[in-house]
Amino acid sequence: MRQFMKLMPSIDPAINHPEITPEAKPVPQKTDFDYEFVFNHPHATTVQLAGCFNGWTPTQHLTRQPGSNRWSVKVTLPIIEGQEKYQFKFVVNGSNWEINPDMPKGGDGRGNVNNEVMIPKV
Repeated sequence: MRQFMKLMPSIDPAINHPEITPEAKPVPQKTDFDYEFVFNHPHATTVQLAGCFNGWTPTQHLTRQPGSNRWSVKVTLPIIEGQEKYQFKFVVNGSNWEINPDMPKGGDGRGNVNNEVMIPKV
């Protein structure tokens, strides 16, 4: 056993040994995030989502949870450097623009109150 140990080269962890250490790879920056928009409404037959992320066009349709008043949709939103939040509203039954009173709110500078979702920091 001693003879075998003498034949083994000494490996100093302080020395870079490319044959035994994995190659370092850059960690990719996250460019988007998933967010679930939730809205409760007892009289809604349809609920859509409109916000600054889709040009305020109600294109995303929320799905109603069976047997409840809970509507939801999961949306992938881009992370935009320098932007802190997205503003949005729910469009109920095709024409009523409403906010969720249980979610954060903020003004748009033109007298409108919208819901807000914060964009994660990268």
